[in-house]
Amino acid sequence: MSNPLHATLFGSCLVRRPIRSAARAKDVLGYDGYGPLPALHSFGEMIQAIEVLRGQKTIPQDLWPLCHVKRNFGGEADPAIVTGLDLALIEPSLPVDLLFRGHFINRDAIKQLVLRPIVEKASGNLPRQWMQKGLMDLDEAARKKAAEELGRYIEGDDEESARARTVLFETRALPADLAMGFRRMKEMLACPIGAVVYTFRVMPDGRPVSWPPGFREAVIAAAGAENLPMFETTGMIRTFGVDKAFSRDMRHYSDAFEPVVGEALLQFAEKICATARAGA
Repeated sequence: MSNPLHATLFGSCLVRRPIRSAARAKDVLGYDGYGPLPALHSFGEMIQAIEVLRGQKTIPQDLWPLCHVKRNFGGEADPAIVTGLDLALIEPSLPVDLLFRGHFINRDAIKQLVLRPIVEKASGNLPRQWMQKGLMDLDEAARKKAAEELGRYIEGDDEESARARTVLFETRALPADLAMGFRRMKEMLACPIGAVVYTFRVMPDGRPVSWPPGFREAVIAAAGAENLPMFETTGMIRTFGVDKAFSRDMRHYSDAFEPVVGEALLQFAEKICATARAGA
């Protein structure tokens, strides 16, 4: 195409990193003045990002790191921003929205800013009990118990320590309504949308692992209900080889596989736009 597509990516590093690594990325996809969005895992985070950019919501600056709000969010708000898009790619990767004092916060930011400083001090698997069982699995009793025990390991009286305690005690998880999330994004963005199916992990034979159980299937069902085109990588992973497709942590694509996924995503984006233009 002669001009880059005006696009926005909502999702994890399994979408953002491959596209950045693709040789044609700058020729195919162009961003608005606010730049690429940070990693956003839930629909609550995605919708919140749009609202902040458009000046429809304000987040206290001390909560920016927890919400994955970047410096480019802090410019002059524009009600017309994130509009006039050629397309958006959306990859929900969390079964819940994490809510703290009226704002949606980011799972990875919680791990880095709240849990990592105390993980070596905390006994057993308390951090996992709080995050996985308490929040991801919506077990309120487990969340409360783990928060009380983890709070004992935060010893400082400074502002950061106080905030970490409040995050442990006050963060709540809300079940994600995936169908409503896709629908709301369609309404807010008013552009063609492609759903990217999150690949948590794969078995040695290439079969996808859905985590939590049923989440992958729920995303596919929700995107299908909205008649959204879908992109998923399991076939590509089998062809490339499971052992070669992932990095050592088995959570990210390998350096060799990322450009392969990136080029496939670019072709997916081009097809979405071509189909939309043909039907206009």
